This record gives sequence, C-alpha cells and structure tokens, in this order.
Amino acid sequence: MSSIYNENIQGNLSTSRDITAGGHLNVRGNSVFGHNVVIKGWLDAKNIKGPCKGLHASLDALKEAYPRPMPGWYALVGNTLPADVYRSDGGKWVATGEQGGEVNLYLDQLEEDVANLDDDVKDIQELIGNGLLVPGSVAFSSTATTVTLTYKLRKPDGTETPYNVTVPIVTAEKAGMMSAADKHALTKAGEDIIELEKSVWPLGVLLNATPTVVEVGVSTKVELTWSVTRRGGDVADESEMTLNGEEVFSTAKDVTINESTPKALTYTLKATYEGMTESASKQVSVVYPSYFGSVGADWTPTETTVRALSKSLQTSRASTHTGINTSNGKIAYCYPASFGKLTSVKDGNGYEVLDSYTLWTVNVNSVEYNCYLLTTPVTSNGVTQIYK
Repeated sequence: MSSIYNENIQGNLSTSRDITAGGHLNVRGNSVFGHNVVIKGWLDAKNIKGPCKGLHASLDALKEAYPRPMPGWYALVGNTLPADVYRSDGGKWVATGEQGGEVNLYLDQLEEDVANLDDDVKDIQELIGNGLLVPGSVAFSSTATTVTLTYKLRKPDGTETPYNVTVPIVTAEKAGMMSAADKHALTKAGEDIIELEKSVWPLGVLLNATPTVVEVGVSTKVELTWSVTRRGGDVADESEMTLNGEEVFSTAKDVTINESTPKALTYTLKATYEGMTESASKQVSVVYPSYFGSVGADWTPTETTVRALSKSLQTSRASTHTGINTSNGKIAYCYPASFGKLTSVKDGNGYEVLDSYTLWTVNVNSVEYNCYLLTTPVTSNGVTQIYK
C-alpha cells in the first residue's frame, strides 16, 4: 500500500528518532547539527565558514579581510591556482613555502550520482506500480476511541481499489491520533518550555574595548573583544554576529580612531543563537587631555606651562589626586572648559578647600581650559585633593 499526501504543521516539530525525507528538503531558517553530516551528492553553497579563507590577490588583502586568524585557518595568495599557501600561527598569517589550490574533477562522484538517479527512476516505477492516490477519495470518520482513514488507489490498468486504516485516539498510556485542541495545547506547552529555557539560560553577550578613552587628534588603536555564551559555554562559533551592522566571524577586532573633535563613539555587537538574539554596546570617548601637577610659587598658566604638566585622559572635570608633595609651591589642575566649573575641592580629611584656589582661563591648542591654581604657596607631603 502506498499513498502520497501533504501535512501542514503550524508550530514546532520534535522527534526522538530518525527522520527520512523522500523528496527535496527546503529549510528557510538556520540549522544546527550536533554531530557529523554526510553529503552523498554535490554541495553547492554561496558562503562556507571553514578553515580555508579563499584566494586573495596579496598578503595585505588577506590581512585586511582576516586581520586576526584563528588556529587551523589557512588561505591562498596569488592570482592563479596553484597559489602560495599561508596558515595561522600565533594569531598571524605565515607563509608555508608551499603552493596549493588545484581544481580537481571528481569523476567517481559523477558515476555515483548517475547510479543514484537510476535508483530514483526505479523507485518511481515501483510507486506507480503500487497505484496512485485517487483525488477526492480521502475521508476521515471517528468514534470516541478511534479514527478511520479511507482512500482509493488507481492501478496502472485503471482499476481503483479502496483501503482503510483505523487508528486509536491518543491517550496518556497509548499513542494514536491527536485532536486539534490537544495539538494546540501541546504546541503551546512546547513554546512555553522554550521561553522558560531562554529565561533560565539566556544568551550572554559581552563586549569590551581597550582603551575606552582616547585623545582628540591622536591616531589610536582600540581593541574590541567579545564573547557569546549560553549555559556557561562559548557559542560564538555557532552564532551569527554583527559589529555595528557588519558581519563578523571572530571574537576580536582592532579599530583605529583619529577624530578631530570630542565625541562618544558607540560599538554594538549583536549575536543570534538558536532563535535567541542579544546585543551589547561599549562606548569609546574622544576627549581633549587634562593636566595636573605641583608647580612653583611663581608659576602662571600659559599654553606652554600647562602642557608641561602631567597629562591624563578623562571624560569629566571630576578627578582625585593623592600623594601630592609641594615645597613652598602650588597645585595646578587644568581641564577643558567644556567640562564646566568645579563645585567642590576637598582634601583627604573631607574639608572643603575650593576657596583656596584661583580660577584661570587659558587656551591650549586653541581650546579654552579652566585652570585651578592654589592661591597661596604651601609645603606639604602626601596631600590628597578631590575635585568635583
């Protein structure tokens, strides 16, 4: 007995055993295989994530495409095949001194494909010999305990033979047919379990940047690193990831920042794994430098004297300095005026000392600075100043 019919499942399908597909398989979403995959026919794929990273015109082009190679990766460099073979060694591309990448024709595979096609033709002939389903002959009838399916098959000689199959109604103890309401309830329970798993074991996405503060007008390399985890394990290799909308395949990337004005740059990593999507963002601030130091009693703020102080990169006027020593000298703290004026200066004992400072304004590299200078020279050892 053979029959051909369609089944439409609205929801998830889960099986504990094998699945055999006699026709084509069209998967519109992502797929995850927990074990080995054997493909007996041809593999036609637009993009494949594998150890070979393709043919590149030059070593510089390869480094630009994959600046941080992972262990096991290799690539070809040249304009024709065979080409020079490079492999990953310590996070860098290293020439092996060998050539490879020849194109091979797999004639054995073609012969196997022809044999498989012959088997398919025989299967179709056998199916037709058993009979084809008569359109409109399928009907269902049910009782309290069973469901009966009736249909007809048309033989090659034109005769029609009726068939019927009786299946029990599903119970808690016995397999069988399921009602639409039971199917809906089961589907809903499965969806609830998936949502519960997402809540108990969420997708973790972490993004780091080093450094997080850079100086205006200075070309600075910032290293971005990230991780994607679930249930305590690393799943970055199995995840689809984008960094600021651009697809990435590793867990690190170097970016060079050289901005002419202060600003905040935001980098966002988005990861998708098994239907779950999470993102993480990290901000890199571009600022003008601040300056601090102990100075002499007759020191006055000018562009030259301010730039001679110790330089730091900070995102606000708030700052704490400890271990300050002066010998009949003063303390100077200068920062971009765009940060605003100080509202408080306290010493290590918590006493307010803002009135002990005089505010100066000075231009440094054409940028206006607030410069707070201790008004009266003092001699001190290990002093703390907390600027707010």
